Parts: sequence; structure tokens; C-alpha cells
Amino acid sequence: MQGGYWCWDEASCLQRQQDSPDLTSSKGWPQAINPAGFLSSNPKNNPNFYDANKVYINYCTSDAYAGFNSTQILGGQRWIFNGKVVIRSIIEDLLKNFALRKAKYIVFSGCSAGGQGVVNNLDFVANILAEAGVKAPVFGIGDSGWMMDMTSTRSNYSIRDEFVKAGPLWGAIPN
Repeated sequence: MQGGYWCWDEASCLQRQQDSPDLTSSKGWPQAINPAGFLSSNPKNNPNFYDANKVYINYCTSDAYAGFNSTQILGGQRWIFNGKVVIRSIIEDLLKNFALRKAKYIVFSGCSAGGQGVVNNLDFVANILAEAGVKAPVFGIGDSGWMMDMTSTRSNYSIRDEFVKAGPLWGAIPN
């Protein structure tokens, strides 16, 4: 899952929209990407996972993939924080339209806010898969997803305080 921090109140969301519009809307995204690293399909660049099935989840919900259908009006604009809903929808689509049920193992990973998304959703995803009868073990890699309890570089709040402020905004459901 793609990273890109989050917003926690009206001011931070509006600043995010101004600074990083690609992280607040999917408008203008390409239909497909050619990822690098362990998502690459090139055996020379990715000898261990080049032939694995991979899904890259772009990030536009600004909620560390924790929002649950929360709609807010911020700066006169409608914002929808539904990262957890996006995750559920993608897993359901993979179950219905692709061979996810035949997987030998499933690795759910993300970096930065995507890594925090793994922390926020690993049990949620494993439960969806178990309820669907998927027998494959589910592993999580939260790359740079553990957020230190210190003052954020983007606000005067601790990262914990940002999450506490953001929970109601996002409609987040505690695990």
C-alpha cells in the first residue's frame, strides 16, 4: 500500500490538498503503473517475487487506511475518509474476480502511511479472507509503519495526538 502521511483536522487536510493533491483524490491517476522493487515483474530486478501476483494500492483517503465511510465538509468541500472500506473492496474484488482463494500465502504490505495501514488492517484482512474460506497464511509487512510517540515533523502534536484527533474525523473503528 502506498504511503503518504495523513491529515487529522481541517487545516491539515486543506494543506495536504494544496501540497499533495494526488494523495487526496484519484483524479488524474494512470490506469496502470510499472512498479519497481519487490513489486517489479522483471526477474533481473526482483528475482524472488517477479512471478508473484501483486496488487498496488494507491493512497488517496488521507486516513492511514483506517477511515470507515466518514464524510466531512472541510473548507466547503466534501472529503470521504474510507481507507478501510477501500481495503475491504479490493480484497472482495480479488476474491470474486481473481484467484486469491488459490494463493499459497498472502503478504499484505505497505510503506509509511501504507505501513500504518498494515498495522490498522492486518487482522481485518485476515478475518475477511478466513470468512471467505481462504486457507493461505496471511503475513504483514508494515515498512516504516510504526509511528514513534514523539512530536510530529508536520505539526506541534505528537503522532499519537494526531491519531486521537483524526479518529472521529476519519470514522475510524478501533481494532
